[in-house]
Amino acid sequence: MPTETLAQRLRLAGLLGVGLLIALTLLNLMQAAAGLRKDNERSLHHAEAMIDGAIDDSQTLLDAASPLIGRACKENTLALRDLIIASPYARALYVLEGNRLLCTTLHRPLQEQNLPHYLFGKQDLILASHSPITGQTAILYRKQVGGRTLLAELDGFHIFGALRAVKGEENLFFILGDKALDGYGRTQSAAPLLADRGNLIVNLSDEHPYRLVALNGYRQILAFAWDYNRDTLLVTPVLALLLGLLTFHLSGRGGSPRRELARALAAREFVPYLQPVMDSDGQLRGCEVLMRWRHPEQGMIAPNQFIPLAEECGYIVPMTRQLMEQTLEHLRTVADRLPPNFHVAVNVCAQHFKSQEIVSECRAFLDALPGQDIRLVLELTEREMLECDEQTLAIFDALDRLGVLVAIDDFGTGHSSLSYLQKFHVDIIKIDRSFIMGIQEEGPSRLIVENILDLARRMEVALVAEGVETRDQVEMVRRYGIDYQQGFFFAKPLPPGDFSRHFLPHP
Repeated sequence: MPTETLAQRLRLAGLLGVGLLIALTLLNLMQAAAGLRKDNERSLHHAEAMIDGAIDDSQTLLDAASPLIGRACKENTLALRDLIIASPYARALYVLEGNRLLCTTLHRPLQEQNLPHYLFGKQDLILASHSPITGQTAILYRKQVGGRTLLAELDGFHIFGALRAVKGEENLFFILGDKALDGYGRTQSAAPLLADRGNLIVNLSDEHPYRLVALNGYRQILAFAWDYNRDTLLVTPVLALLLGLLTFHLSGRGGSPRRELARALAAREFVPYLQPVMDSDGQLRGCEVLMRWRHPEQGMIAPNQFIPLAEECGYIVPMTRQLMEQTLEHLRTVADRLPPNFHVAVNVCAQHFKSQEIVSECRAFLDALPGQDIRLVLELTEREMLECDEQTLAIFDALDRLGVLVAIDDFGTGHSSLSYLQKFHVDIIKIDRSFIMGIQEEGPSRLIVENILDLARRMEVALVAEGVETRDQVEMVRRYGIDYQQGFFFAKPLPPGDFSRHFLPHP
């Protein structure tokens, strides 16, 4: 595609960046809203259980105190105080007759002018802003016994403490009548809280006349998102910026991926890298030629990023031909320093066997190195199934007459490995690195390797262990009698010049 104008690139980059920012922010807020609702519902149930437990204890306390209130205050004060001491929630008991306070478990007397009005009301459950004991919030539970009234005072901490214990935030409220209590012991009018029911989660107690309310509005959702998704929210603008920059950069590059491959092929940007293949004694016996893309702007590109597209586009055949030509150019300069029976392995796929050109190219490669003891190896990959027809079999026969060896790459990982052994003449099996990694331990990998060894010996096929990375793996492969080894323990793929400097004798 043609390069976009600067204004178009900026517009596209901005739209995509802002779009991603909005989309990710909305997604985070939606996740936060769902998470907050779930947390609120769980918190309300937990708080209800804790508060019901405190009120139920007050009921039990009043039931136990009921038989005592018929006596004179002096006679039952000690017994009532014993009941208070045994209760984990109640702070005081009051005994009233009409509008008179007859008896209390408090150790100090209450003056008549200091008696709170709610002591003489009719509610069974009372939310009081000022306790006669502490002057702070209190909950009282009332029980009528004949002509007298019993009241148990709970410390308000057990109520607002329940709101904070399960949540720790300022969005849960205990509502009784027209008053609301928050998690810090502050009371306020319940009306403003209940006005916006769309942003509330309300839980009605099944046992007592109170409600628990959780705020679930935009402010709470934003706070929840910041508390629990802070890292994601902070990363979102960075990702949006990176997307915008990447879009701006890519939109300025000309050509589709296919056209870019064609351009790189014409510019000879696909270059060979060589990885050594060693024998069981650690001596150099060959190399595998691996393709790299030396991109003028992006630097060196690994094959897994372009080989599948090259096979799909049909460019893999000319790319391989170009790779063999460049490898040949280098080998001509170092041919006299190569060890005897030096193997040069090149990766090929099913597309290479659709015409006789592969035979001509292999013949040209070997003819260009007359008198040299070099064996050319074609490594079959399995991204595309090789058809067993007359033409393919004829190509295999022609390659065999030329002395070209055939190897199965990454043996054991593809669907057609055993099929290739059955249908075609194969000289070498390359055991995939995934099996070599597990060869040191008892398990499936070792069993698979042992079975491949048995198969190779029966079929008189050479073996190469791929992905050898540690000394222990080297020793294990050697112990199994595998012919050749290849992997990062010896060297990673190197440019041809570096390969020769490291592994060939100096001239």
